[in-house]
Formats: sequence, structure tokens, C-alpha cells
Amino acid sequence: MIVVSDTSALSNLALVHHLWLLEAIYQTVVIPDVVANELAAASNPTISALPQPFSN
Repeated sequence: MIVVSDTSALSNLALVHHLWLLEAIYQTVVIPDVVANELAAASNPTISALPQPFSN
């Protein structure tokens, strides 16, 4: 299954340290460039420092 993620889902999972759920549930997670840019610009370092597989 492929899922397209938005900023709020990824940032909230990052805050509770559960990004691993995406890999456990979905085969492919698509993150649009605009979402990756929003995550990188987040003021919270936990969100802006998401691992490379979660950003474009």
C-alpha cells in the first residue's frame, strides 16, 4: 500500500517518537516536496531533524 503523508501526521508522529509506525504499516510513504520543506523549517528540532527516509 502507498500512502501520501501531510505535515501534521509526520510532525505528530515525530513528537511522540513513533515514525517507525509508517514503515511497519505501509510499504511506501510519499512525502510531497512542500511537506518536506515545511518539516525542515519547523521550529521544533524534533520535527525539523526527521530522518532522511522521511524527507525529499
